[in-house]
Amino acid sequence: MLSNKLLDLEERPQKESGFSLIELMISMVVLSIGLVSIVGILTYVTRANADSNITSVLATTIQTEVDQLRSAHWSVNACDPALQVGGSLTSNSTGYFTTLTGTAAGDLIVRWQVAQGASADYRIVTVNVKQALYSADFQNGMTVTTIILRQ
Repeated sequence: MLSNKLLDLEERPQKESGFSLIELMISMVVLSIGLVSIVGILTYVTRANADSNITSVLATTIQTEVDQLRSAHWSVNACDPALQVGGSLTSNSTGYFTTLTGTAAGDLIVRWQVAQGASADYRIVTVNVKQALYSADFQNGMTVTTIILRQ
């Protein structure tokens, strides 16, 4: 009877459960590739989010400056100094620039240039907002051109 039991043990196939070493190594490689991809995507998304925030601050600042210039008084008899023909987008011309400090995008330099339109009834105003310490993506800042009509 003992010999029959030994034969039964030898003939019976042994069922193993679990992962083999090769299966474990393959799953680790696949998991590693997935994690590296996620880190790459995370880096891209973080940079895109920062660029979006800077763009938003620059656009808001430009809109605020354009609104201020549009509300400036310009009539046949008088003209606000900020709407006199002149200014520069590349250097700080007195009366045609301002500096904003402590914004979410850092310190900003706002410059504008006023040009006479084809008739005396309108002026072409170009406003540029640039970071004082700009990033590579925003070397030129943001520029908007608008027309202001005499009141």
